[in-house]
Amino acid sequence: MIYSSVSEMVLASGVVQNQIRSNNNSKTHIIQSFHESESPRSIQLYGVHPQTIYDSILYLREHQNIDHIDLNFGCPVRKITSKGGGSAIPAKPRVLRQLVSAAVSAAEGKIPVTSKFRIGLDETLQTYLECGRICEEAGLSAVGLHARTAEQMYSGNADWNAIGALVDALSIPVLGNGDIWRARDGLQMMKETHCAGIIIGRGCLGRPWLFEEIGRAFEGESVDDLEMDEKCSRVSYKNVLRVMVEHTRRSVDWFAHVHGMEEERVIESMRKHFKWYLQGYGMSKRMLGELMRLRNLEEMEACVGRAMELNIDVDWDVVRSPRGKVTQSMKNRVVLPAGFRDNLNDDTLPPISAEGL
Repeated sequence: MIYSSVSEMVLASGVVQNQIRSNNNSKTHIIQSFHESESPRSIQLYGVHPQTIYDSILYLREHQNIDHIDLNFGCPVRKITSKGGGSAIPAKPRVLRQLVSAAVSAAEGKIPVTSKFRIGLDETLQTYLECGRICEEAGLSAVGLHARTAEQMYSGNADWNAIGALVDALSIPVLGNGDIWRARDGLQMMKETHCAGIIIGRGCLGRPWLFEEIGRAFEGESVDDLEMDEKCSRVSYKNVLRVMVEHTRRSVDWFAHVHGMEEERVIESMRKHFKWYLQGYGMSKRMLGELMRLRNLEEMEACVGRAMELNIDVDWDVVRSPRGKVTQSMKNRVVLPAGFRDNLNDDTLPPISAEGL
């Protein structure tokens, strides 16, 4: 079994600009950096121009010792798709081919290049099969499918049937993504779709132990023994607090002590994680409010020390429920450039602003 974590999305143009400016304190530089113990080193890269993608991968190979590049073609955000970028790129096959070919050329066969994309823009424009074939023809090592359309964003159910269809259509490995919240979900996806592996996104928010649980399930351990309930010590109230503090401590060490970010900013960025960790644990609004106002690690450790003394009720259904971007109950109309659908064979590249800079 092979495991790999992938970085947050790195903008290809940001990599190139940092190289020119020698800016080692930018967000892009921090995201593309790795601890010396991390291996393999995987970068999730997004770009809209072949030359920029090519140059950024060369730089990452030479200066960051990258082991793997994953091209992101799944972003459904309005400000990106409205310029023809993100999840809109696979709808333009000739544009897509230019981008993936540039990435493969820059890798020079030394590191694998993969990509991740969605089923399509909406039900009327499903592009995943052609996108997969283009990626395979260009020389990508594998592809991943988030089994939702851009219109769905993160709502509704992932269509695992699409993952199975992509597996049947390609000879390279296909990884499945969407609605993996528990170890049994990962096993079920692989059983139903015959995909070569799985990609976990929102499922690990506030649950970093999910990776270990899935690994143990793949090795044959009963998923019934891995369920999140009152018998599972990993998700006991006090252990969740301990893991939350350790997560925060490591974040402060990496972002503040190594990269010079202000500690208060690091703590602020962790607040959403506090909510994910404590989802379903009946902590008082007063205590939650105190957590949301923390400014440094010392304050957090004191606050959590007080929280450890509380007797709280746990709603296990809520503990097990999805986290992250799950409030979108209605479909989101995908905003595209004027006339975008009129000529899908157009090879005009999106503007650099489609990277979201």
